[in-house]
Amino acid sequence: MNLLFLTILLPFFSFLLIIFSQKKFSNIFYKIIGVFPIFSSFILVNYFYFYNFNNKVYISKIFWNWMTVLDLHVNFGLYIDKLSLNMLQVITGIGFLIHIFSIWYMSYKINISRFFAYTNLFISSMILLVLSNNLLLMYFSWELVGFCSYSLIGFYYTDLKNIKAAMKAFIITKIGDLFILLAIFLIFFKFHTLDFFKLNELFHDFSYKNKEPVFELIALFILIGAISKSAQFPLQTWLLKAMVGPTPVSALIHSATMITAGVYLIIRIHSLFELSDHILYLVSILGSITILISSFSAIFEKDIKKILAYSTMSQIGYMFLGLGMKFWDIVLSHLVVHSFFKALLFLSSGSLIFSCNDKKNITKMGGLRKKLPFLYFCFLFGIFSLISFPYFTSSFYTKGSIIFESFNKGYIYFFIISCFGVFFTSIYSSRILFLIFHGNGTLKVNSVKNFFHDIVLIILCLLSSILGLILFSSLLDISILKDITNNKKNIIEVFLFFLSLIGIFGSYYFFVLKKKNSFKILNNKNYYYFFKFLDKNFGLDFLYKLFFINLFNFIKSLFFIDYIKKITRLSFCVFKNLNNFFITFNNGYLRFYIISILTGTLTILICLLM
Repeated sequence: MNLLFLTILLPFFSFLLIIFSQKKFSNIFYKIIGVFPIFSSFILVNYFYFYNFNNKVYISKIFWNWMTVLDLHVNFGLYIDKLSLNMLQVITGIGFLIHIFSIWYMSYKINISRFFAYTNLFISSMILLVLSNNLLLMYFSWELVGFCSYSLIGFYYTDLKNIKAAMKAFIITKIGDLFILLAIFLIFFKFHTLDFFKLNELFHDFSYKNKEPVFELIALFILIGAISKSAQFPLQTWLLKAMVGPTPVSALIHSATMITAGVYLIIRIHSLFELSDHILYLVSILGSITILISSFSAIFEKDIKKILAYSTMSQIGYMFLGLGMKFWDIVLSHLVVHSFFKALLFLSSGSLIFSCNDKKNITKMGGLRKKLPFLYFCFLFGIFSLISFPYFTSSFYTKGSIIFESFNKGYIYFFIISCFGVFFTSIYSSRILFLIFHGNGTLKVNSVKNFFHDIVLIILCLLSSILGLILFSSLLDISILKDITNNKKNIIEVFLFFLSLIGIFGSYYFFVLKKKNSFKILNNKNYYYFFKFLDKNFGLDFLYKLFFINLFNFIKSLFFIDYIKKITRLSFCVFKNLNNFFITFNNGYLRFYIISILTGTLTILICLLM
């Protein structure tokens, strides 16, 4: 267990060392001190998994008493089970690969030391979140994750646009954090403990008794916190703006850290959600809405990083859809597999943007297949994984299981929505490939040849394949491989593959064969408000501004009076007017001064005589 405690400390000490060194060392030193702790954590996690955990169901250890307030005793302890170990492998494994890639990527950027400091604190906080044995400690790390994402999204803080994006992400996720805090208060007042193990036992006992409304209220509050962190409808509006940070940061947020936190929280406390049927149904509904609006918006988006952000929302939407139907294991497997191909796509896009001299608009590209063959291969694998291409991609087994089980368990409406999602996903995914790499183009590019760049993308390609499932042997137990002879499942798979093919051919027709006509429509001013509507999250940004920001400013103007500011302004006006009055006596006329002296003297004498 102490080994796993080191997985938290190593990245954290690295953060402290980099921060207090105050840029006194070379960039090579910061690269080593930034990458080595994450690699060590990854080795420690796997060593613990294979030599200490074996077939144990869970291990719990308390290190010290954190705080005691009346009946509340909160310990600093770690809780290990297969869920947390799978998450740790993703966080440290994908985090390590992203760090290796960053050795190349950040060489061309400023402040490499600050980048590694924040990302190491980010990973350390996420490990603590996953290993926490109680809700309060998890909430503490939850807040740290929010702070790190704010710092990394606003990494290029000299641009006001980036600061606004970071603030938006921070504020919207804080709304969810407030509800998590309310849920913690309710849980403590109801059960007098915040320990995960004890809570799951209590929730399990309650499942055989009468269900109480307070369970649904607590589950609702936790759900709001989860959707804000995992960017689900209607709190997904921060995610698109968050693309202003460095691309490795986007890869880290979307694959191994922040976005997965909400899904993890619901799985960790799933016993509570099993007591709340209405909230579970709501989880699936929110996931379904997110799938539809994000995948539809991605079809018309031009910025490659924003398209990938939409795809993350869509894939997490599938996870929420599965959570609502209690497919805990299948959702976890898709979370792991999604982290592989999403890291691959984001890092490949970072390489593409670098090669194209910071251009992100995919409609300005074209014909790069021959100029960037290695990158084309990486995108091909990533796009196939996003589409869940049959048999050789890991996502085919995990996402396919969510869709099949929704049909198998009788959730027909959710199954239909999933099918629409599959169709839309195949359109926008293949559109990326066709517009960037096929057709003709005159864009000048710089091909990247770097060991750290190439090796990471190759490993992620392999992990996105069926090899990813085999390496994570625990995922094989819940994958579709066991039921490969199931006829009903085979029919659904063929149907989904057919839908994907229609989407791919449709995309090929519109964006290769009829490319000019499609671009005319995309650039037509008559559709300006439609595209603006999609870009503004289906009008959610406008509604939030109208009902929350403007309302807040109005209330603030009524109740918030800054007396210090008012006194300062009044004093300034008084002294300014006095100054203007007295300055009139300084006119340079001698007779005026003589008359003034005589008048003053006479006035004083009269006053004395009286």
